Amino acid sequence: MSGGEIEMRRFVEKVEMGTHLSFVEMEEAAHLLFLEETASSEIISFLTGLSQKGETAQEIAALAFV
Repeated sequence: MSGGEIEMRRFVEKVEMGTHLSFVEMEEAAHLLFLEETASSEIISFLTGLSQKGETAQEIAALAFV
């Protein structure tokens, strides 16, 4: 696993547990979404988990900020 995958896994686990991300956490996750070293499977898992959990306004704002 690369650094991007390991870091993204942390966010995947949080959203899969139904935990909302802070603005800073979502900002970090958004940066990882655009790194080539982050595996497509991790990106898919993150976005699917986020969608199933339901995005908060703060999470959307952080993504738009990036």
